[in-house]
Amino acid sequence: MSPRSILVFESTLAGRLDQGTARIAGLGYGAEPGSASGLSGNAYGIPTTNSLGRTLTMEEITASVGDLLRFARAHPDWNFRVTSLGQNLSPAERERLIEQFRAPPANCRLPGSWLAQFNRLPHQRLLIVGGAHSLSRAQTAADFTEFLRLNAPLWGSGTLEIVSCGSSGDTVTIDRYAKAHGLAHKVIPTDEARYGAHAGLARDELALWYCSRVVSLIRADETSPGNEVRLIATAARAGIPLEELYAD
Repeated sequence: MSPRSILVFESTLAGRLDQGTARIAGLGYGAEPGSASGLSGNAYGIPTTNSLGRTLTMEEITASVGDLLRFARAHPDWNFRVTSLGQNLSPAERERLIEQFRAPPANCRLPGSWLAQFNRLPHQRLLIVGGAHSLSRAQTAADFTEFLRLNAPLWGSGTLEIVSCGSSGDTVTIDRYAKAHGLAHKVIPTDEARYGAHAGLARDELALWYCSRVVSLIRADETSPGNEVRLIATAARAGIPLEELYAD
């Protein structure tokens, strides 16, 4: 029997499962509407707002995180994937929350951006969003290569892993670029069997959880589709480092 896999998500005391990781918890992990805190199905809620949408005190939030860590230690055979908590908090409050996970139980898997912050990643995981197909153009590919050459040392990593979660065409373009430059490439798949019409939302959440940094390739002559705008906005709320590169 495989270990039980638990999704740790940011919840509200109202127990709504209508957006963000709460929706994913309901769709794919059996969380029940009205479950505000703790275990429900294969999901574990960490409430950060009350039923009116107001942010809870940090004492209340850190207490919930402490409960989770004790629960995880009490269930060493279960796997806990901790999503990017604190999206409703200020940067300072979010950092305080993240710091509680500096020495987590071994069965807790953390977001890539947190692992990078704790210096626990062997390389940066760079998620490309927006305009990835433009990497098929020689000038854009050259600009991106120079961008990586200049910035990778500043990111504290000599090696990079490219992450993609877009269309099949974008994925093929990114894969060709990665292979041509000797870079690892992680493709985040779409699980329609599990999430149905919301598979894209779940895929994007997993991509943002896995990556340690996001780079947006922007074309002045194009309008970003909704999923790319959502990815960038969610990355900003989660405090994931975000870079922008304007492609010709």
